[in-house]
Amino acid sequence: MYNEALDITSPFLLRRYQPGDEVAIWDLHERVLRQVDAFLPGPWNDDLHDIPAAYLNNGGEFLVGVIDDRIVAMGAFRRTDDKRAELKRMRVELAHQGHGYGGILLRELEARARELGYETCTWTPPLGKPLPSTCTGLTVTLRPARQPSKAWRYCFSKNG
Repeated sequence: MYNEALDITSPFLLRRYQPGDEVAIWDLHERVLRQVDAFLPGPWNDDLHDIPAAYLNNGGEFLVGVIDDRIVAMGAFRRTDDKRAELKRMRVELAHQGHGYGGILLRELEARARELGYETCTWTPPLGKPLPSTCTGLTVTLRPARQPSKAWRYCFSKNG
């Protein structure tokens, strides 16, 4: 299901979180944020210690990207209300950035959000995460496309 959009020759495998992924997910989360001086320990990280309760059993999703049996990317969304989901935990290991893995992950999360009936996904990037120009708090709005070849288009707008 999650690999449909991928080139089958790609070494990048996208799959849903599985029990046993917790240590690798935590390691990726902490390592990537420390590399951009954005890691802060605290209760705001508690969702990563119980992914099924925080995401999967609450109208959300949690995906990981794997290369050579190693988790190198992750992303999730959780329900905020009946029509809105919040993108969370978007991480790609620095050594694997620039290969389109984050885009693959984002597109799959957006597709899954649409399947679950969400109309809007919001994302607030972590502190210290470099973004183009002065963009912060991007909102992804899912709308039917005007072009028949595409089912949806993505509108990114700045909050505030």
